[in-house]
Amino acid sequence: MEVDKYAELYKRRNQHRFKKKYVFLLIAIIAVLTNPSQEKHQNAVKAKFDNYIRNYSGSALSLMQGNPFVDQTIIRSVNSTNYLFFSTTNVAWDNDTHIIGFGIFGKVFISSSVDLYLNSKYN
Repeated sequence: MEVDKYAELYKRRNQHRFKKKYVFLLIAIIAVLTNPSQEKHQNAVKAKFDNYIRNYSGSALSLMQGNPFVDQTIIRSVNSTNYLFFSTTNVAWDNDTHIIGFGIFGKVFISSSVDLYLNSKYN
């Protein structure tokens, strides 16, 4: 009787582990399949920069909004590094590469430190 009780507990625990493994595997597969492309990272940086310019429309920066030169500069200086489950947004300036964001599950998140840098540079 006592042995049956422990055998049943062991069986339930193993079933629970089995379910956890499949849930983790499913999440990992979804993360790999929805990892954002380099274009999404570049578009996120463009959107961040355009949003910053829109908020300061009275300044000389407002002339840069929609400027093809700015768009090409962003395309040339922003790239992404794919780490299979997630990716990072990298920007090259001052002869160095800086990580300014990350992408996961199809979304790209740009760091708020970019806003701080733009504020210190242009205000």
